[in-house]
Amino acid sequence: MNTEDINTHFDGLVVEANAEYRKEFLLFTNQGRLFKWYNKKKITSFLSNKQINWASELVLNQNERPIYGVGTSDYSGYMVFAFANGKVSKIDMKAFETKQERSCLINAYSLGSTLIFIKHIPNDLDLIIYSSSKKILVFNTEIINSLSTKYAAGVQILKLRSPSIAVGVKLLRDVTIQDLSYYKRNQAAIGYYLKPGDRVY
Repeated sequence: MNTEDINTHFDGLVVEANAEYRKEFLLFTNQGRLFKWYNKKKITSFLSNKQINWASELVLNQNERPIYGVGTSDYSGYMVFAFANGKVSKIDMKAFETKQERSCLINAYSLGSTLIFIKHIPNDLDLIIYSSSKKILVFNTEIINSLSTKYAAGVQILKLRSPSIAVGVKLLRDVTIQDLSYYKRNQAAIGYYLKPGDRVY
């Protein structure tokens, strides 16, 4: 399994580090569903197996596949979802907690626009969102109000001009930017072209 941060293509399943040591395991799919495991022994056993046949463990719909997994012991932090329309949502992890041990939740995130990024964050942080027209924007997730509605469509972060779409989101550690303030804004913006020497894509 790939333990790197998610990218636009969702070629494989991304599982956050140390997920096997948490009380519960949350597994999001490309069709907006969320599978939950509560058996810590099973979680540890399966996540230590690098060749898991998820289709044999989950009742998946046609063309459905897992894209992101995260472990939790207290449902702290947020889930961040970014979409091709330039919107980003920040959902309280508590929104995914259930009183009963439900195995599957529907509408785990908005399906109104193509998902391009999904990640659990313990605290607010800077992210880089970029478009098909090569514009990038740096923003901190603190500018997005957290919500308890799982399938919230999000707020506009990257302004887009047709036919441009948002195509990816990255963490600061994965890019090379000399002057962060040049790209960073505290509100929605159309983004900026890369300066010579900077690398994002």
